[in-house]
Amino acid sequence: MEQSEIRDEDRWLGEGGHEPAHVARARLVELVRTANVAQRGDLWDEAVREYGEDEASRIWQDALASSDASET
Repeated sequence: MEQSEIRDEDRWLGEGGHEPAHVARARLVELVRTANVAQRGDLWDEAVREYGEDEASRIWQDALASSDASET
């Protein structure tokens, strides 16, 4: 299946297929929540590519609000 054939609410995972967008977003929020500062730079780039800057900002807000991630 080509990436363009996957529904908008699904996220492409390469040859492994896809997962529902809400699951991918929740996974990214958890990764950001538990990541150290150096890891967050890479996660930010991934989030902007995948979701755009506005949604990436919302993901960061959700992650930081749910933990002490801003202190790590």
